Amino acid sequence: MKTFDCTVCGPRFDPIAQAACANCPLYKGCTMVCCPSCGFTTLDHNQSSIVRWISRLPFRRAGARLAEGTTTLKAMPPGTLARVLTFLDLEKSQIEKFQAYGLTPGRWIRVIQQKPVTLVDLGNMELAVEGDLAEKILMNHASTQSERASS
Repeated sequence: MKTFDCTVCGPRFDPIAQAACANCPLYKGCTMVCCPSCGFTTLDHNQSSIVRWISRLPFRRAGARLAEGTTTLKAMPPGTLARVLTFLDLEKSQIEKFQAYGLTPGRWIRVIQQKPVTLVDLGNMELAVEGDLAEKILMNHASTQSERASS
């Protein structure tokens, strides 16, 4: 039996035992998991082929250089507009918590401050991220005026 912990409301549940999922026409082959308490939906990382493919990619290793325009959230100066690329060496539960708050790959954010914690503007809310976690979030600077305007 595989159980999940809801990253929003907390209870542990077995997604296979959910009657609502079994009645869904998309149930066969579905890679989503829905919390029976709050309805929050997330990917089942073990079933998603995209997640498995991304997890095999060779991400930044200690001492490796990042591509131009790419840096960690911790290294970004206040006022910078950037897009989240990926999470480096974070536990699945930590990634799910960031995703629950809306900090997801592809999302544009603005850095508000770096001390005492990294504070980012997600558009609809502000999120504080501890320094050690901010070092594990890979970002891409807005390089063109059209990218900045589209955020």
